[in-house]
Amino acid sequence: MNKNIPIIRKSLEDKLANNIIMLDISEQTVLTDFIVIADGSNVNHLDALVDSVTDELAREGIKPKTIEGNSRSGWVLIDYNNFIIHLFTHEMRNFYNLERIWMDGKKITD
Repeated sequence: MNKNIPIIRKSLEDKLANNIIMLDISEQTVLTDFIVIADGSNVNHLDALVDSVTDELAREGIKPKTIEGNSRSGWVLIDYNNFIIHLFTHEMRNFYNLERIWMDGKKITD
């Protein structure tokens, strides 16, 4: 298991993220090893989730390669190379339905 998974899960749970899903997709793609998908109740909650996860990982010396989108768009993608975190508003998560795309991934529980 990747050592960052518990850090990510705790930082999202501490900020009351909704429907946290972690998937190992290393057998489906060479782009990344795992993805995290979660949603917030509104744009302010989404901002808090982004800040929480990036701050906690930064404390471990882990900086994102890139951050795409923003809370106003309803989707923030945080790329750390070997894992990608997708944070959505509830409406945008339902619209894009990434779980369907990566349904062959293995659920990660810690």
